[in-house]
Amino acid sequence: QKFRSNIRILRNSLALSFVLGAAWINAFANETWHPKERKDGIKIEFKNNEGEKYEEFLAETIIEAPVKEVFNIISDTTLCARWVHRCLESEVVYQRSLNEKLIYQVTKFPFPSKSREVYLHTEISFEKKGSIIISMNSRKFKPKRTNLIQINEARIRYVLKPTKDGKTLITWQQYFDPGGRLPLWIINREGITFLQKSLGNLKNLAATPSNK
Repeated sequence: QKFRSNIRILRNSLALSFVLGAAWINAFANETWHPKERKDGIKIEFKNNEGEKYEEFLAETIIEAPVKEVFNIISDTTLCARWVHRCLESEVVYQRSLNEKLIYQVTKFPFPSKSREVYLHTEISFEKKGSIIISMNSRKFKPKRTNLIQINEARIRYVLKPTKDGKTLITWQQYFDPGGRLPLWIINREGITFLQKSLGNLKNLAATPSNK
């Protein structure tokens, strides 16, 4: 009798897990992204998340280079200022493994706003069929410079997928709260400019002979 009771509980638990899992997958698949801008082969969409002040952005474009080359550029902190819009400096604070590290980055904001610093916990996942996922999430640390504002809420996700003709389809999802008292519309507008210019710079950098 006890055995049958345990089996019944197990079945009910599995059924509940299946329902909850299916609901989560369905909710993720039905995320509503709204068109924002399409320019120079770069598509940008946005969505508003409950409880978050600013818009979250999703950008997508094709880079005329293999996934490995694009990954090498993104993961090399010494190249940050050459492609990430307004990046002043970037360095690896520590590297726990080949797939995990902490990055410190400084981003210049338009005058008269103070520049921002951020610590990004970075994880890399090598997927099947040659895709690579880079996930970055802000971490709060003791400020490195007193004249900067630290970004305490930021998340970035790059998905690099190889195309049939050897190029890279990059999907860049990003949300950040810069802190301070900047108007909402300025931050949302700057988010679009940031992605547009950064991806444009990434395309150009990937096309240079030194990165081939």
